[in-house]
Amino acid sequence: MQNSLNNFMIGDGIGDEVLKVASINDKVLAQTTNEIYLGTINDINRTFQFSAIATSGNTQNSINIGVRDNKLVYFNSDGLFELNENEKKFSKKTEINFFAGISDYDNNEDLWIGEGGIYSDYRLVHPLNLKVSGIKKAIKINNEFYFNDLQNIYTYKYNQQNVIELELPKGINRINKMDVINGEVYISVEGADTLTGLYVYDKTQEEFSKSNFLRKIDPDLTQKQVHDFKQCPSGDIWIQNNFKIKKVFYEKGKWNVNSSKFETIGGGNIYTIECSNDEVWFGGVNGVYKLSDKDWSYDYDFKTNITGFFVNRDSLIYGGFGEPEETITLTYSDNEIRFTYAATSYIDPERNTYQYKLDGFDDDWSEWSLETQKDYTNIPEGDYTFKVKSRNVYEADGEMDTITFTILPPWYRTWWAYMLYVVVIAGILYGIYKIRINQILKIQGVRNRVADDLHDDLSGTLIGISNFAKAITKNPNKENQERFIGLIEKSADEAKEKISDIVWTINPTHDEWVNFLTKCRRHASDILEAQGIEYSLEMDENIPGQLEMELRKNLWLIFKEIITNITKHAEAEYVLIRFKTQSNKLNITIRDKGKGFDMKAVESGNGIQNIKKRVEAIDGEVSLESIVAEGTSWIIEVPL
Repeated sequence: MQNSLNNFMIGDGIGDEVLKVASINDKVLAQTTNEIYLGTINDINRTFQFSAIATSGNTQNSINIGVRDNKLVYFNSDGLFELNENEKKFSKKTEINFFAGISDYDNNEDLWIGEGGIYSDYRLVHPLNLKVSGIKKAIKINNEFYFNDLQNIYTYKYNQQNVIELELPKGINRINKMDVINGEVYISVEGADTLTGLYVYDKTQEEFSKSNFLRKIDPDLTQKQVHDFKQCPSGDIWIQNNFKIKKVFYEKGKWNVNSSKFETIGGGNIYTIECSNDEVWFGGVNGVYKLSDKDWSYDYDFKTNITGFFVNRDSLIYGGFGEPEETITLTYSDNEIRFTYAATSYIDPERNTYQYKLDGFDDDWSEWSLETQKDYTNIPEGDYTFKVKSRNVYEADGEMDTITFTILPPWYRTWWAYMLYVVVIAGILYGIYKIRINQILKIQGVRNRVADDLHDDLSGTLIGISNFAKAITKNPNKENQERFIGLIEKSADEAKEKISDIVWTINPTHDEWVNFLTKCRRHASDILEAQGIEYSLEMDENIPGQLEMELRKNLWLIFKEIITNITKHAEAEYVLIRFKTQSNKLNITIRDKGKGFDMKAVESGNGIQNIKKRVEAIDGEVSLESIVAEGTSWIIEVPL
């Protein structure tokens, strides 16, 4: 891109910040605090080279530079000095103490204001009783003169002898600049927050007020600091506002403002703006700037480059050279990443700004910032595209750069892991289903067994009651009837006891061993004490585990059968009942000192066979020993 902006600094001969610039043809003066520099065109590269130029008189006095009669001049209290271009030095033109040259917007007459009044061609043409010193600027417009110092503005008309001080809004502390915009007098001022910016003089109201014309174009022009401003012959208005150089211009039927392409002019630290032919000169902290083409185009193509792709902040996996041959794939443990990037716009590259977005993670583009890297942490698995855009100092956008990558899921979120989860969950559901079915079958089995028990235990008893009742009706003998009634009552009690036993065994509230042992203890003591039989009860109180219904029912019927047989047949003097746990087994010993029996003779009896069947039903083992005249011993071992 052809850059029409040139900056001349110390290396070009200027040794200090520039306070004022004056230019004509191929010559330019740059005024610093204590020196005046002359800039001339270098014939080799056609750029300006500056050198300090000697001044005459007392240089400690305030120096001003300007252009008069197409000559570069400077003036102070010692007089006016004109540049001799051939000798490159100043010579005194007059000893008149000029305060300022007058910018004549009526007929471009060469006018000055100095001691005694207004001068033309170094002759006093309008004597004035001036009691003003430190005049910074003077202008003539509509046959009226305006001039100012740092805090006041004065006006003078040809047909009057007195200088009039114009009233300023209260609170204004300083006048930075006075000049003409579109035929009206403007001032840039400083004061309270609401009194800063550009004001225009309303001749009708004879007062200064905020410029509505400029406020509509850019509110900052009437609200933020304005150090200097200048309207060039082309009509363009150049303004140093809020540390930016702004160009206000008329185009396509309306006024516009642009500051972006002038961002590199002095960083906003500009003290003076001057127009010369088609050029605009700026003086400030960083020397002199010359804009040779006010409409120069800064549009050119540049790229944004992703310069680095790092994993876990230190492992480089892409260095920004060329395109990756294939999509970058990262493991889930590598989900902390960093991108670095830069723009190929090298005009003040430190002021390039960037905007980024990670598709698949960020909802929207980031704000523009000067940061040249971006970190991401804890990115979930998925496909991503990192995008970055750049914008240079002129607010021109560069070509976007992108990079695509994939983060794999952790093993527990892979497709095969989900298949495993499906299998496991299906297995669990099937297991729950099987358990439920088994529970239903178990309940059905319990119902069937309860029905069988009721049938086996009660059918004979109920038949007996029925037969006894029939016998009563057939036998008129009162004694026989009473006997049959007694048998009916006895059979009914037996039936009630059997039903009570069945209900007790299936009640889930009796799943604790404590309840079972208590029932066994109470039953044995009631039966044996009623028969006058001595007994001992040795029962472990802490039997582990739950007492399931099937085990509870069979143990109870076994225990009850053995105790009943002892009381009916053993004629025992003493009975030992012992419940002991050992090696996850319950050992039950019931031994009596009674008459015993011949095992060969009774081994096939129904009572003994019922006990053995019930022990087998609960996966237990049973041992029976009996000696005639000594007694009988039952030993039962049941797994817990």
